[in-house]
Order: sequence, then structure tokens, then C-alpha cells
Amino acid sequence: MSKQSKPANPSDLLTHPAVVHAIKQNARRLSKIRLFRRVAREDIAADLRLEVAIRLQVFDPALSSIGTFASKAAHNGAISMLRTRAAESRRAEWTTVSIECVVSSQASADWVFSDALARAGGRTQRDFTADIEREDTVRALLRALPPKLAEVAVALSDCSPNAACVRLGMSYRQCCHAVALLRAVCDQRKIST
Repeated sequence: MSKQSKPANPSDLLTHPAVVHAIKQNARRLSKIRLFRRVAREDIAADLRLEVAIRLQVFDPALSSIGTFASKAAHNGAISMLRTRAAESRRAEWTTVSIECVVSSQASADWVFSDALARAGGRTQRDFTADIEREDTVRALLRALPPKLAEVAVALSDCSPNAACVRLGMSYRQCCHAVALLRAVCDQRKIST
């Protein structure tokens, strides 16, 4: 390994051909992933450049070459961006909206749930009347169920099956049996689960 001197400013290394190549290569890979398909490749590269710039502050030319370090830094930065984007997409309020979508300063309920905004966000417009009818049907069904099955239904609507088993103090097999009974009751009343 050749003796290289450490640059005074690590951000000067961002213009090195090996660093530029590693950023472009990882930006191209990220742009092919479903979570990043609506993001311009230049924006991905800019975010990745920032991730690499942060990692270049610890670059030591005595330990590795700039090409190897840049490749690894860009790869790790891409993984970090992917994890962040995946976590954001799991949040309920996260949606993508086109920049052409004009936001009104006085948003009314009609505007917020309009077809145009729903299409811009990649969603379908909600039918609130159907939601209210479905909630009324579910409440009536819960009142008609035996108390133990109603408890299982409420617990499963709040949390995962394993957490519901812990909350109700039953085994997973008992919970699955209760779910099968609930489905049978819903099928009799023609309610989608």
C-alpha cells in the first residue's frame, strides 16, 4: 500500500473518481429498489454523497485505499438509507405526494379527501359511509358474540396474535381456534375479515 497523506478536509475526497464512481453505482442500485422508485436518482446520489462525506471523516490512507474505503462507505450509506426509508414506509402517516400537488393553506375536509389528492398520494379515496356501516356491523356482531370470543376479537384488533395470547392468557392454539370460530360467525353474517 502506498504512503498517502491524509487530506486536510475530508470533503475534498468527494471529488475523487473512486468516490464518485462508488456513489453513482450505489445510487443506481437504490433507484431500482421499490422504496426508491419515485425518487430521482440525482436526489438519491445527493443523499448518498452526504452519507459518504460523514464516513470519509474517519478515512485513514494507511489502512486502506480510497477506492476500497469509498466502495464500503457508499455501500454502508446505501444500507442506512434503505433501512431509514423502510422504517418511514411502515409508519401509517407516511405517503408520497407529487410536488405538483398544490397545498391549500385552508384545507377543508372535502379538499383533503378529494380524488385528486388521493391519486397524487397513490391511494384510493375512502368511503366514509361504508366505514361507518362496517363499524356499526362489527359493534352489533361483538354484542351478539359470547364474551370470550368478543374479548379475542377486540384483542386481535389491537395487537398481534402473539400479544393477544399473552394479554388474554391463552395459548396460541386456543387463539387460532377462537379465530376460526370468529371467521365462521363472520361468514354466516357475510362480513369481510
